[in-house]
Amino acid sequence: MRILHNTFLLTVLLFSLLVVPTSTVVAQSNKVVTSSQQAGKLAKQKFGGKVLKVNSNHKQSIYTVKVLQNNGHVIVVNVDAYSGQLSKR
Repeated sequence: MRILHNTFLLTVLLFSLLVVPTSTVVAQSNKVVTSSQQAGKLAKQKFGGKVLKVNSNHKQSIYTVKVLQNNGHVIVVNVDAYSGQLSKR
């Protein structure tokens, strides 16, 4: 009985190792924005000016883009990696 229980636990463990990486890959492939360069390009298209810096927060799937606008103002734009939505901070 103990051998059957141990075999079951080993099977569950191996199955979980196979499932977790697959779900992570699927979630990443659903991103609309997949690079810092793409996030910077989107911010520049919407707000104009020059992209100064792009930071990525992979935990929250957000890119933070610092833009120098043509009027001289510096703005910070958040770009959501999954939706592509831009929001000015």
